[in-house]
Amino acid sequence: MARGKFEHESAGGELARLYATGEAGPGVVVFHPWWGLNDDVTAYADRLADAGFSVMAPDLVRGRQAATIEDAERIAASVDQPHADAVALAAIDRVAALAGAAPIGAVGFSLGAAWAVWCAAKRSSIGASVAYYGTLQGPSLASASVPVLGHFAEADPYEPDESV
Repeated sequence: MARGKFEHESAGGELARLYATGEAGPGVVVFHPWWGLNDDVTAYADRLADAGFSVMAPDLVRGRQAATIEDAERIAASVDQPHADAVALAAIDRVAALAGAAPIGAVGFSLGAAWAVWCAAKRSSIGASVAYYGTLQGPSLASASVPVLGHFAEADPYEPDESV
């Protein structure tokens, strides 16, 4: 059973959906995989809240959810990057406001792993990032100065060795 609730936050000139759970305390932003902000993600956020964290899980894909790999591939291929970036930053800023001066963490799964790494280069409030089965290349890696922990499969057709 979900502990948190879906709320809306202004991001990029529109209202974006996010899942909020936990009381004021150390903050974590959880970025969903290509399946969308589904029950698995909200359950993970609730487990973090049960451990004492204030958690926000932003919906980067405007409520879309996938049940098949083909649907997930379509969602991932059609991400509105400016919208997703704005939603990610709004969620980070909201968690950071709850956490006060304490650094917050970012966790991303698959598609969301890129935002977990990217946000550390965009917001100084991020103290560490964890990426599960996803990568990001480019200047964000060099711009961030926080620890990044990556978890990867031995063989992943979506993340070639060169990306990892």
